[in-house]
Amino acid sequence: MIQKLCRIGFGITALALATSTSQALAQAERFEITSIKTVRPTLVNTIAALQAGDVARAKAAFQAYDSAWNGIEVYVNVRSKAMYQTLEHEYQARITKALDAPNPNIPSLLADVQAMLAKFDETVALISPMPPLNSFYDDVARLRIVRAHLREVPELGPAELVDDHRPGEAERDDCGHARCFQRSKRLSRAPHEGRRF
Repeated sequence: MIQKLCRIGFGITALALATSTSQALAQAERFEITSIKTVRPTLVNTIAALQAGDVARAKAAFQAYDSAWNGIEVYVNVRSKAMYQTLEHEYQARITKALDAPNPNIPSLLADVQAMLAKFDETVALISPMPPLNSFYDDVARLRIVRAHLREVPELGPAELVDDHRPGEAERDDCGHARCFQRSKRLSRAPHEGRRF
């Protein structure tokens, strides 16, 4: 009888411990939410730059948003297609186009970025109480976050766009040797020209 009571007591203790552990884990923010929240400061920086009238800094901050967004957009796209459409295809497209203009309308642009930030916050509030997605989504997001910097291409000015081909220089093939290139040209001729291989 004492053994049965001990087993029951141990079972109740284990159950209570498991419940408190799962509640603690549920209260801690999951990777999905923390990843999405890390994008918010880039929008705040864009707003600050526009309020200061610094379009170049705003453009750089918004490009940082675009890189960060690339990592987490998979979550937003799965959770709410409508929010994804609004953030990506309406606000982001409009703001990017306005920032690329020669003389952007700063008050209009500032209003768009502030509205985008409000919609972004609404998206986070919508996603936070939802149950976690399959862990594969986290794996995809981690991969996209890590490789986000690979998408960034620096803008080239006229000096960098100069043709590097110099007349009279021997053409080179993939391995970089003029001799290999010349040999491949010979080999590509028709066999009826009497060449031995």
